[in-house]
Amino acid sequence: MANTKKVNPNTSNIFSFNFKQVEIPILKEVASKKNYYMTNDADNFFDQLIYYYEKGNVHSTFVDNLSSRIIGSGLQTTDQGSEAVIKSYELDELYKKISFDYSLYGGYAIEIIWNVLHTEITQVNYIDFSRVRSGFIDDKIDEVTLFYYSVDWHAWSKEIEVYHTFDSNPETDNRQIYYYKDNHPGKDIYPRPEYNAALKWVYTEVELNRYYANLVKNNFVPTTMLTVNSFFDEEKQVNFEKSLKNFTGGDAAGTIFVIYNEGGDETTKPELIKFNGDSEDNKYQWLTNHTIEELIIGHRIPNPLLAGVKTPGQLGGATELEISERIYNLQVVLPKRTNVLKGINDISNFIPGDIVYDVINTDIFDVVREDKPVDEEKTITE
Repeated sequence: MANTKKVNPNTSNIFSFNFKQVEIPILKEVASKKNYYMTNDADNFFDQLIYYYEKGNVHSTFVDNLSSRIIGSGLQTTDQGSEAVIKSYELDELYKKISFDYSLYGGYAIEIIWNVLHTEITQVNYIDFSRVRSGFIDDKIDEVTLFYYSVDWHAWSKEIEVYHTFDSNPETDNRQIYYYKDNHPGKDIYPRPEYNAALKWVYTEVELNRYYANLVKNNFVPTTMLTVNSFFDEEKQVNFEKSLKNFTGGDAAGTIFVIYNEGGDETTKPELIKFNGDSEDNKYQWLTNHTIEELIIGHRIPNPLLAGVKTPGQLGGATELEISERIYNLQVVLPKRTNVLKGINDISNFIPGDIVYDVINTDIFDVVREDKPVDEEKTITE
């Protein structure tokens, strides 16, 4: 009988796995079969912006800071007629809501209802910008003429309402949408938010928050691998690879992973390996600080103390802060306030009666200011 040599399975190979993480939000206009553009293949770009706003502490602080600075004092007026119109049409509440949408999405939407003769606007309503989709561009006029609205774009049987774009032409529908968006080079359908270039850092902040939270939840146990000698057949390898995919991202902080490997005997002891040593906190602390710095740049804030965020080693002299505030107002706040008030002004041109109002900054260093009369026209006060 021929001698045969028993060969143990080779279990020392190293395999490379590509782990699927939560993707950084990407806006990509995709034409649907329903004559509107989706925001990406999953049509969830705006939903992702909402998610990261809710989960990112520093990011949401910067968004709220911009929104509140755009709003300022709200629509202020000393004219009784203007005050009555603003109150009747709830323009001040509308102004506040679209200011936030503009800060978060880079655009806003308003529902317009005309009278029967299409000569006056009888009602204006706030519409959640994230629930509006743009129709296809009309080749004749090179503009979008229809917009689509749904409370839930991900519902299997969603109800979709169709609106004509804002137009005083009496031949168009009496129920319309005023749609405003920031323009970006090469993009003519949906806007990008102010912080679009920093979305990867918004994502990083949220992942770091998840990592720290799970580290605390797991009693600060460092990420660990425990190797136990045992044979991996094909079925075990498949199951192992599925489990390994859960061993990544912020949720993996403080977890223990067990590997069974062939090659030892009853005397072989389990081997305990700690991936993250005691110095890992320095790495994550550096990344956290660097992420905040990138968010500051992405949100175009000259000094984070203007939003109540303090960074390590930062000095916050009164003179420096006052200069930073003026720069922020001139370069960011006032131009964006102009864009928001454009919608209010365009609408008020078709509302009965003249509307006179002013918006005053609520600056940190201008809390006490001299009383000043409201201009006799729609203005934006620095």
